[in-house]
Amino acid sequence: MNAALRNTLNEFEKIPDDDWEFFQSILTTSTIKKGDFLLREGQICKGVYFVILGSARAYLSIDGREVNTSFYFEESFISDFESLTNDLPSKKSIQVMENTNVIFIPKIKLLALYEESTSFQTLGRKILEQVVILEQQYSSLFTIFLPKERYEHVLENHPNLIQRVPLQFLASYLGVARETLSRIRKRVT
Repeated sequence: MNAALRNTLNEFEKIPDDDWEFFQSILTTSTIKKGDFLLREGQICKGVYFVILGSARAYLSIDGREVNTSFYFEESFISDFESLTNDLPSKKSIQVMENTNVIFIPKIKLLALYEESTSFQTLGRKILEQVVILEQQYSSLFTIFLPKERYEHVLENHPNLIQRVPLQFLASYLGVARETLSRIRKRVT
């Protein structure tokens, strides 16, 4: 299981074997059941998850409804970096959508690793940059595209969302009602 994590990390920054051995000692692997939470709104985020197998979603609660903001699948990192960095209560919840195997990296041990390893400092920065880019891409969906174009963009660039995300979650993510998304899907296909 840790091989998938190492391969993903090596795409960002080659990790020396000594650093990898220490890093493995701080990891915890677990299976989270469908519907359970990695983080609930109001909790302080205590680390970073890496998805080995499965999926999760991040959402905000706005006026009693859930607004999905992110989806995570195999070989992706999950965290609330604002909460993690500033020790503030999270504004979002992160829930698994199917039984999901994850590796947990606790913040306190990760910070100690940053002190010991320049390669992990560089790696952390590169991963954070990637997270910011993904968030900017999501934000631009709403400033650039109309609802039908948002769906077409997701269909073309992120087909795994269409295949693996329940319709009501996808509709929320695209900023449309479920019924509207159903009509859009019929027109596009």
